[in-house]
Parts: sequence; structure tokens; C-alpha cells
Amino acid sequence: MAEAKLTPNAVAAAMAGDTNLKPVVQVVDLRSIAVTGGSRLRFRAIISDGVATGHALFASQLCDLARSGVVRRGSVVQLLDYIVNDVGSNRNRKYISPQTCEA
Repeated sequence: MAEAKLTPNAVAAAMAGDTNLKPVVQVVDLRSIAVTGGSRLRFRAIISDGVATGHALFASQLCDLARSGVVRRGSVVQLLDYIVNDVGSNRNRKYISPQTCEA
């Protein structure tokens, strides 16, 4: 996405449960992680809307975008479809899980 404008407050809105947005965010950090019981790597990211940051865990069908370098640190992406998951031992941490996105 060339010269894309980030969607302000999208991270907070998504974390509050709004999954109807199609926000434009920037990938601030991107790391591969091993998933228990899985043979493939997944990618965890920190994303920013220009106002706030949040954690994201890319769906397995999007991992090829990270592996190939299409999505990397500094990339601007539009989240076309995503879900929000509560994780952690007390379900006290939320992750945005992009299901489809456009880089």
C-alpha cells in the first residue's frame, strides 16, 4: 500500500470488539514463533494505528506473506477480516488475529 494513511484509534476499537472496521495499520515488530502441536511457524506482530499499539497473531493462511517478506517490520497493511482473541492464563490479554489482509 503506497502512501497509505493509518486508521487512528483502530487498535482500541478492535480490542473493544469492533470487527467491522477495515483498518490500515503499520507492523512495528514481527517475529516468528513455534506453535505447540504444529509443525509450521506462526507470526506474532505488534501493530500500530498511529495512536496506539496492539498485539497481533497472524492466521496460518497469512504466514506466507511474512515468510516471503511481503509483510515485514515497517509494512503498512489493511486488515480486511480479523477476530479478537482473549489469551493468557486468565484470559487477560487480547490479540488481534488477522484472517485476511492487503499489503
